[in-house]
Amino acid sequence: MKEQITIEELLALEPGSYLLYDMRDRYSFDYGAIPGAEHKEQAAILEAADSLPKDMPVIICCKSGLLSDAVAEELRTHGVQAMNLQGGYYGYLMQSLHFEADKANTDCCSRVIKWPFVSAAARTVC
Repeated sequence: MKEQITIEELLALEPGSYLLYDMRDRYSFDYGAIPGAEHKEQAAILEAADSLPKDMPVIICCKSGLLSDAVAEELRTHGVQAMNLQGGYYGYLMQSLHFEADKANTDCCSRVIKWPFVSAAARTVC
């Protein structure tokens, strides 16, 4: 069973073919999250271990991928196809930043960051 998943691999998955739990605190999740993620704190994920689906991947995300790794490991002991998202939410943000910078032309003022929590006026980076 695969224990880790990269951000690229996650983004390539078909929506609905997996569950994605973001275990950061509610405030952080509300501030910005990976599309399709459901907020569920660590304790709630572990309490639900026996009721989680066994027939589809359950991807666990935290801020950096460190805490979620231990949660995914525990879920696997319950027969869940749990994977840790390498890099966590910060890795997702960095991937998004690099992607947008690569898409922009060489004029620095044309680079746009598409972070969900950044106002439209602040999205142009120079």
